[in-house]
Amino acid sequence: KQDLAARGLQWDQYLKFIEEKGRDIREEKKEQATRQVSLRIIIQHLYKEEKIEATEEELTAKIEVIAQAQPKEEAGKAREYYKKGTAAYMQLENAVRLEKLLNKFLP
Repeated sequence: KQDLAARGLQWDQYLKFIEEKGRDIREEKKEQATRQVSLRIIIQHLYKEEKIEATEEELTAKIEVIAQAQPKEEAGKAREYYKKGTAAYMQLENAVRLEKLLNKFLP
């Protein structure tokens, strides 16, 4: 819904359009969600099997790169945003792990 709103569309309009096209959005989204969950499970398994972790040092270095790319007055906000324990920190951790996994298999 948020994606549609960002594009200037309303949910009701979208559903009407989908119904006119004879598409079942719930089924389409269910298939997509199933693929995404399956992929996440596979990736998590590979992380475990290959012992791929993101170290605190790696994450701190990434956060510093991000903070220094910001205007000087915003650097502190960026560091706070990526503070350990936040959702942003966990996303960054996953990005580092995925990068390591890809580099291992696709050098």
